[in-house]
Amino acid sequence: MNKIKVKALLVAGAEDSLTRKDMQSQQQAWAGSELHMIENASHMSFVEQPDEFNNRVASFLASLSWT
Repeated sequence: MNKIKVKALLVAGAEDSLTRKDMQSQQQAWAGSELHMIENASHMSFVEQPDEFNNRVASFLASLSWT
């Protein structure tokens, strides 16, 4: 994964013990990635905390250069 040159947003629920470790490993291996852990959420963070999830995705997309 360290050869991937595109930016990526990795999102995981802070209470999802299995995914959390995997996501942290992926973030460390993927130089262009950003990891955001959503508090008070587990595997379905986009359902459990939809406002925070959507805000994080929107912010990430706004930070990208589209040219």
